[in-house]
Amino acid sequence: MFIKNLRRKWSSKHTVSVNATPQLYLAFYARLKYPNTYHYALHISSPEGASNPAIRTMKYHCKNIITVTEGTVSIPWVYEAVAIDPDSDPRIVVRVLLGDVSRIDLVDSLLEAVPVGEGSKEDFNCVSWVKDALLRLDQSGA
Repeated sequence: MFIKNLRRKWSSKHTVSVNATPQLYLAFYARLKYPNTYHYALHISSPEGASNPAIRTMKYHCKNIITVTEGTVSIPWVYEAVAIDPDSDPRIVVRVLLGDVSRIDLVDSLLEAVPVGEGSKEDFNCVSWVKDALLRLDQSGA
């Protein structure tokens, strides 16, 4: 009984009003081929406790894909925005709450416009894309 009450009292989950704004997270994903590194992505999630949220969680990131064009194999970087359930993805190591998103209407167009694959192969990766994306979100006031 005491433990049950203690958990409720000290729960990390907080009560959120229905009008709460979506929240921005930096997500770190395990990379199976490179266990000492992480794949970076941005998540925008409806706050816990929000009733009928317009979004649950959207994942924004860039990734490599293998393509074959006229017999030539390439692995370009591509941008992806996809709805996910972070609770069911075992590759997510941690999500760090960065803050609230005040202009959710701007997010898709801002992040889609972040350059992908710019610079030399060594200069661009998911980390540099996330840095550029966060800078754009900050500068726009989103």
